[in-house]
Amino acid sequence: MLHHVEQWAANTLAEDGAPQLSKTDVRRRIARVAMEDEVSRLLQRRCVWMTEQGQVPVAEGPMSKVFSTEALVRASQDMVELVGPDAMRSYFEPTAPQDGRFEHLMRFSLGTTIYAGTSEVQRSIIAQRGLGLPR
Repeated sequence: MLHHVEQWAANTLAEDGAPQLSKTDVRRRIARVAMEDEVSRLLQRRCVWMTEQGQVPVAEGPMSKVFSTEALVRASQDMVELVGPDAMRSYFEPTAPQDGRFEHLMRFSLGTTIYAGTSEVQRSIIAQRGLGLPR
């Protein structure tokens, strides 16, 4: 998604004729998505590293899942808002920006918060196993 929104911002002109990427708000939103993407990758790599070290990522796995999926939802909503109503064009429509990937990712991201256990269940696991809180 990050790649596609960067392409959209570089190749789409704003009302004043300048590329969208020249706008401060556009760059700020893209930067926030890039930062959360990097944090998600680092959390996932930590879980892999722990497994390679013979440790079980009991709380780290759910932490990674919750942060990554909710960051994806935030990012997809933010990018759809940034692109505007055209972002909701389906990939079946030939005039959709970035071949309809914004709309597709928006729908996909909502399901990721449920896959492998809802975020609420994952938060309970983090609280119990990671923080030692009671049920």
